[in-house]
Amino acid sequence: MPDGPATFTIPGRWGDIIYALTVIRAYAAQTKQLQHLVISPQAKVLRPLLRIQPYLASVTVAQKYAPQTGDLGLQPYQVPVPDEHPRPVYHLGLRPELNADTVFKQPLPQTFGQNLVAEGGPHLDPDLTRPWLFLDHPLAQVVGPVIAHHGRGQRPVDLPDKYVVCQPWGTSTHQFYLAPADAQGQPDTGLLFDHLLGGDYDALRRTFTRKDIWTKILTGLKCPLIVVGSRDDLDTVRRLIPLDPKPQFLEPVSGLELAKLIYRAQAFIGAESVGAALAAGLKKPGILDTVFNNTVPVDQNSLTVLHLSVARPPRTTRGPQDVYDAALDYALMMLQRLGIR
Repeated sequence: MPDGPATFTIPGRWGDIIYALTVIRAYAAQTKQLQHLVISPQAKVLRPLLRIQPYLASVTVAQKYAPQTGDLGLQPYQVPVPDEHPRPVYHLGLRPELNADTVFKQPLPQTFGQNLVAEGGPHLDPDLTRPWLFLDHPLAQVVGPVIAHHGRGQRPVDLPDKYVVCQPWGTSTHQFYLAPADAQGQPDTGLLFDHLLGGDYDALRRTFTRKDIWTKILTGLKCPLIVVGSRDDLDTVRRLIPLDPKPQFLEPVSGLELAKLIYRAQAFIGAESVGAALAAGLKKPGILDTVFNNTVPVDQNSLTVLHLSVARPPRTTRGPQDVYDAALDYALMMLQRLGIR
């Protein structure tokens, strides 16, 4: 059994790192020791948030890590570790030979737990019903303003007392299976769905667009709406999702600023993204529009997971229209229960 500090590495995309924290926190609880984390330069925007987590002793950006093109997260999965970091070292990054058959079919914390065992670590069972992200550290400055990009600069944001955060799809800097919609509002999904799920989605793609889905979900909210994402994503939302009154569009400058924004919100509505991962870690209620089954399981304090955009029709006589209508009705009902619609 582990009895001291260790070093964990993960080169993954931003959401992957947030979900991997569940395993590191469980390891810290078992050893009663603070742990060390090494990430890739691609995730350095998360460092301000990671370094205030109470179970981490240090967060290091591996400047010598050189990512290569890979089909499963950033590769190679092993990240260089400084000599002064404690041993053992556990590389939690996704790897094709170990995770290709399961990563899209089970919650990501479970996948990272299996990677820990493959690295010679203990089998852990993280408690996913409790928060694993914390903003009550003095360095978090939760009471301070949220900083976001405005034009060419950065400045504090004036927030309403109550609001809803929305991230309709993953940011273009790291998203690979929910690409932004094109000019006609059709999701640019490519062939990955057919390859991974074995379904024919052509009819569904032609019938239901992300524009239609998000317009229906986001229309009629009682609270002001704040849409977050990269600048390109925000431009797409402005063009394709006509909302009145117009939402506030924000590009937070770091993972900490985005977490602070979600932490203060009434709810989170969005697709699989870093925002969704942060909402899960903070146990923020809301609606998550997902494609794969690798999100954290639903519990009474977490996101309600729905397959909306590219929902896979069940093997019944019901067609795509019935599946879409049922999922959308359920999403609207959950928003009413949250008191934001």
